[in-house]
Amino acid sequence: MGLNMDFCFADARAILVLAGWSADPWLDLELHAEDARLSPVLVTRHARRDLRTAEPMGYLAVFDLGGLDLPGNAAIHLRTGHEFTELSPERLVTDELRLIEVGVDEVFFAWLRLVGQGTLTAPKGETAQAVMTRLRFAPLLARESDDFGLGTDRCLVGEAGQGLVSGWFMPAQGQTEALTALAMDDRQLCRVELMPGALPRADLQPYATRYRFSGTDGFCGSFLLAEPASGPVRVLFLIPGQHAAAGVLVAAEPTPAAALAIQTCQVQLELPDPTRQTRLRRAMLEPLPAWQPPSGVAPVRAGRVLLVLDHDLPDADLRDVLRRVGLRLDRPLELFLLRPGLTRPLAAAVEGAQRDLPQGLVLRGTGMALDREAPMAELALYGRSST
Repeated sequence: MGLNMDFCFADARAILVLAGWSADPWLDLELHAEDARLSPVLVTRHARRDLRTAEPMGYLAVFDLGGLDLPGNAAIHLRTGHEFTELSPERLVTDELRLIEVGVDEVFFAWLRLVGQGTLTAPKGETAQAVMTRLRFAPLLARESDDFGLGTDRCLVGEAGQGLVSGWFMPAQGQTEALTALAMDDRQLCRVELMPGALPRADLQPYATRYRFSGTDGFCGSFLLAEPASGPVRVLFLIPGQHAAAGVLVAAEPTPAAALAIQTCQVQLELPDPTRQTRLRRAMLEPLPAWQPPSGVAPVRAGRVLLVLDHDLPDADLRDVLRRVGLRLDRPLELFLLRPGLTRPLAAAVEGAQRDLPQGLVLRGTGMALDREAPMAELALYGRSST
């Protein structure tokens, strides 16, 4: 039946997206960029009311060009079956804004889901403003319907743009997609690091007659706006399976920094998974800048390196972290682990890394503070495993 392409664009991470429609249930797509041939990493389908059918004829196809070293004038072609279509370089820059401004609702909402999932980077500047304008007139969903129920226990935002959400979500039928969310004010938006199914909620058992009850239907999440909030902050929950509306919009309550910190700690205590505790905290923080050596100081190429490590990942991941750091430094390594003590998985990880690193690894100790009076290595580095 052929493929109709309405939009094609690439984001800041070289993720290329095609949007359009086709009556074919399976799409034979391949992207040709110089000598590379790429299959889509993701294809989503959705119904489009402008096509006057309930069949999921709309599509978004996602390709990852991040690993390619393409020249600025590289020709990119889309192969569909035996036909080839060249993608205009100008459209790759301008079509995302066009989709937001003139794309039918279902295409715009499908694009929003890609941003909420983290597949696409959140837009900024003029493009973000266009999203805000479009959402002012977009259809929204009630918190409860025959298809799903959603409740929020917390929806908080601090003066610096840090936010926290928690609540519950229960669909009436099983879904292949997960609940996602976006936070926004009058001029910016960002993805919420949302963790559906992360919190035990046995108290939702009475809803089991209406929705699918698992016992772990609670969610939590956090976010950080790029700039301090300008105007009221809202959180848009993107509901799986609901392609004809933007989602459920919830106003965030302005909260002092101290109260927000207390609430964040409370949610962390409710999370049974330590990895998710770390994710919740980390999504509120600015990324750490890459380390740069002090100006005017000649780099030290020999001698031992003391690594003071805040290992905020699962214990078993320590071996991989140490192996990567040790191979990068290519020098004898002393490890001081910022942990109260050494668990069996941590000890096994250190022993494994000692076998992996030919230049040598010595565990100097563990604890929450380093003895600065003890003899030091020539170079001391601090690091956090997750960054």
